[in-house]
Amino acid sequence: MILFKNLLKQVFIFSVFSILLFSCEGSSEIDDILTSKVGRLYYESLPGKIRVHFEVLQEDDIKNVVIRYLNSSDVEQEIIVEPTENSALLGGFIDEDYHEILISTLTSSGKESEPISILGKADKAAVWEVLENLEFSRQFLGFGLTTSNSLQELVKIVFLSENNEGQFVEIDSMSFWTQESMVTADYRGLTDAEYEFKYCVMDEFDNSTDSISVVILPVTSKGLDKSKFSDFTLPGDAPQVLNGGDLKYVWDGITEPGWPTASFTDQISGGNDPHMVTISLGQTAELKELIYYPYPEFWWDSSNIQWFYLTTMKHFEVYGSTDPNLSGELDESWTLLGTCEVVKPSGSAYGADTEEDRRYASSGITFSLDENGPAVSYIRIRCLENYAGGTAQSIMELTLLGDVIN
Repeated sequence: MILFKNLLKQVFIFSVFSILLFSCEGSSEIDDILTSKVGRLYYESLPGKIRVHFEVLQEDDIKNVVIRYLNSSDVEQEIIVEPTENSALLGGFIDEDYHEILISTLTSSGKESEPISILGKADKAAVWEVLENLEFSRQFLGFGLTTSNSLQELVKIVFLSENNEGQFVEIDSMSFWTQESMVTADYRGLTDAEYEFKYCVMDEFDNSTDSISVVILPVTSKGLDKSKFSDFTLPGDAPQVLNGGDLKYVWDGITEPGWPTASFTDQISGGNDPHMVTISLGQTAELKELIYYPYPEFWWDSSNIQWFYLTTMKHFEVYGSTDPNLSGELDESWTLLGTCEVVKPSGSAYGADTEEDRRYASSGITFSLDENGPAVSYIRIRCLENYAGGTAQSIMELTLLGDVIN
């Protein structure tokens, strides 16, 4: 059926081409260009794009083929290709309407033919998948979003807020470009107020979907008091590196990269078994969520900062206890509250973090813990694997959410 439709397109276009061809007998100049230079015009519908196919029948003295059209925002586009390419890819469509496409030839002396007009349309653009699959989740003092972009087209998720004049303007600090197939982002720094935003999705041609309103009420009342946290290192816990690593940095509230700002266990002296650290919470709580802030390497170089690197935990476990065995054994006095995997959003190669990876990690990575787990007064973080393939761990900051019992 698709081949038959395409054939009909070609037959229709060829018929129009023939009519144009015979209607130009009054001008030998135009007649020569139209009858001998370009033929076999047809188009192919692609997501957000149209590929125009053509054949230059006589290439002598034809330097370029020129294609002009209006995109979905009615902005004129021009594409110039060599005659041997036989096709051109036209972008900038977020609708599925027919668009007029003008095709002409250009000689080496700069003489341009009269254009031939065809109609073509694109298939459903990537911006619609991103918009339709976008979901928001409430988080501690903020929110998260997820969506998909299976075509991996360059799109921008745009957030808008109302200014004093009643106009909606872009929030630059929240809007971002992405080409990832699975898109994730976390936003922090909100309060307990209800926030209303508008959002839309834009392509690289500045075509935009309509904006949609969303109301966010951040989670605010469940953050444990970090001032009560303390080091509760037990036998078997991994030692820190000797050049500044310290468990106390896990609860100091600092999430800006620097050194020393992190708990950072030593792979060599700690051995190859999973590395553990133990923290006294100074309070008893039913824990619901944990927010992990990795320690970034090369933090002094903003163009090369790497969050999913070296001792950033890739797979780790969270245990809780109210009365841990002081021998340090991970026995029945401890309850497993969560098994966590730190997933790099871009899936890019090791040491090649993207801007989206950096934004995601720097905002803190949220994990849900066992909602039916017992109230605990101590936690233990056990790193099974880090991003370098070892078992050492680094933590710049931890935030715990839950219901405090006492």
